[in-house]
Amino acid sequence: MEGASIQQEFDLLNQRFLEDIMSLKDELNGLFNDRKMVTRAEQRAMENKVSGYHSFLVLGGKLISDGLVDRSRN
Repeated sequence: MEGASIQQEFDLLNQRFLEDIMSLKDELNGLFNDRKMVTRAEQRAMENKVSGYHSFLVLGGKLISDGLVDRSRN
């Protein structure tokens, strides 16, 4: 009878252990997904800065080529 009791206790502990592992896995996946979203937002912000800078350079080049900017000041 004691063998069956030990097996039952083992099964119960094993089930709890697997539930805890699955919970940790879900939590870890959530953390990774959160980090991915933050990284994408940071990347979009940097792309916007680069795009704005590129537009500034293009606009600056246009002003210089049109003679609207005094090149002698550089």
